[in-house]
Amino acid sequence: MSAKVFSWKVTLFVFCLDWLLMSGSYTLMFPFLPVYLKNDLNCPPEDLTFWSSACFSVQFVFSALLSPFWGRIADRYGRKLMLIRASSMLALSYFICMLVRTPLELFLARIFMGFACGITPVILSMNSDIMPKNKLGFSMGLLQSMNILGSVIGPLAGGAIAQYLSVRYTFAITTCALSLVTVLSLIFIHEPEQNQKPTAAPAEALKKNGTLAVLKQWPVLFVLITAFAGMMIMMLPVAILTPFIISLAHGGSHGILLSGAIFSLYGIAGAITSPFWGTLGQRRGFFRMLVIAMFLSAIASLLQSVPGSIATFAVVNFIAGVCLSGIVPMVNSLLVRATAQGGRTAAFGLLYSFSELGSGSGPAIGGFISEMAGPRTTFICAGVMLFIAAVAALKYAPPELRGRKGF
Repeated sequence: MSAKVFSWKVTLFVFCLDWLLMSGSYTLMFPFLPVYLKNDLNCPPEDLTFWSSACFSVQFVFSALLSPFWGRIADRYGRKLMLIRASSMLALSYFICMLVRTPLELFLARIFMGFACGITPVILSMNSDIMPKNKLGFSMGLLQSMNILGSVIGPLAGGAIAQYLSVRYTFAITTCALSLVTVLSLIFIHEPEQNQKPTAAPAEALKKNGTLAVLKQWPVLFVLITAFAGMMIMMLPVAILTPFIISLAHGGSHGILLSGAIFSLYGIAGAITSPFWGTLGQRRGFFRMLVIAMFLSAIASLLQSVPGSIATFAVVNFIAGVCLSGIVPMVNSLLVRATAQGGRTAAFGLLYSFSELGSGSGPAIGGFISEMAGPRTTFICAGVMLFIAAVAALKYAPPELRGRKGF
């Protein structure tokens, strides 16, 4: 085995482990912040909703705003340096969260956690440069699998820890996990050589003229809009999913447990199939498979509104997880095609911001739709919106992203 082949395989393994630890750490504690505020920080019941909402949202706001900035810094001063900076700052922020004693202190710690963002765009950018071209789709899909798998393992483990010990212990575990990410990155990750001439206009514009200039480049802007729309639509049913599943269980005592199991089933489906989507994109074209994934996801979302039994819904939800897991790897791979090497980390920083904005707005919109017209309507709206997004992609996608056959 050549050193070059060994190198990219080791790097991909470390990236996957980093992403698994990062995603698992985040979801280990994130769902249980209200419990932490109530039981450990003695938040008054009448203020719990306010502090929960504030602590949930503040990190998202700062991450979305700062991610493009950290991406530009990474392209200028080195991506490995930014990876170590982000992981070490996250480890420190989790440690601070473990020490806080009041809701206000937790809020300030979450602001600091927002400043620590940057791992996702750096890993995606370095992966796109280090991986062989014929392995790009597979590697993007595998990274997405690790992200999903971490989001499945995290809540299950975090729930057990919060139930039988304390939420503070989840912060101790996440501190150790992110410290391990820092050490692994320091030892095994190497800055890829900038051997590609930065000829793509989006990369040059981003590198020389700042973030706003790249938004004038239609290939990159198309990918960013697609990422925002895709994440917003995918997150549409999240706020109503647990109550909907409990209603299918007719309010039984196991409704919450079944909801957690079905959530995990959805994630498992995505973790299993994301690499296959990436491989299909590599062989058939990333844009083509993105459109196909959107159409299939639209059908699956519409089917989610139909079942009258919890068993049927679980099956349909698994199918939806299979279909929806194809969108993110295709978007990530298309962004690589839209940018040159020199400005890729900054572009992925923008992608992360647009994705975070979509993820944040989706549940709020879905909750509003459910309040106005019922939870089943939320699934219908998600399906219709995915269908519209697929048609819009076919109509407006720039030729540079369509591939040789035009689709």
